[in-house]
Amino acid sequence: METLDEILNGFSVMIIQSGGELYLPIQVASEFIQKCYDNNLAISGIDFVHIINNRIMPVSPINSMDASLLLGENRIWRNSILECKNFALSVIQKELERDSEQFCNFVVLSENDLPPIM
Repeated sequence: METLDEILNGFSVMIIQSGGELYLPIQVASEFIQKCYDNNLAISGIDFVHIINNRIMPVSPINSMDASLLLGENRIWRNSILECKNFALSVIQKELERDSEQFCNFVVLSENDLPPIM
């Protein structure tokens, strides 16, 4: 299993870093999502931005994806991250068709990031 840092290292030539955040071109988003899934990591959110003259600007209209509800309590982790992956891939496909100049900022979680079930 690769860690998130190891996965990101594989995309290092494409990553744009600004203000402690990492942005990937939307063209490689599907590959990144699959790599996270293959390594037992969930994509729980995506923000879509444009990068113009080294400035991060939200797409217009503002668009993002939140799959955090798919990671609810009492769920089997692998099933939850499969749902997150499929949701994220469907959103990426629609966004690619709409605007292929976007960049993505991902929220990636491991099973250890979730609060314990009481």
